Amino acid sequence: MIELNPSNDVSTELWYTSSDEKSLDFIRNIAKYVEPIIQRIEFAPRMISYACPNCDSDFKRINCVSNGKYCAMHHDYSLNIEGKEIIMENLR
Repeated sequence: MIELNPSNDVSTELWYTSSDEKSLDFIRNIAKYVEPIIQRIEFAPRMISYACPNCDSDFKRINCVSNGKYCAMHHDYSLNIEGKEIIMENLR
């Protein structure tokens, strides 16, 4: 069932990661469409991560922060960047 919002305001989320160039392009390109209606939109950017507390210590050291509580999703390995760096960039 879809509930209608009588105020005509919109609530939306965008899930992305800083290691995905297509996501970053989308964010850059959508700005010109959102700016004119920003007063009517509740926009919440969300960063993608996952927990892996049982992963081995080498994996967590390279791809996670907080002992596996936040790990980076699969990324383009040609970027020469560790998953931990992606998480830290997302938090910045």
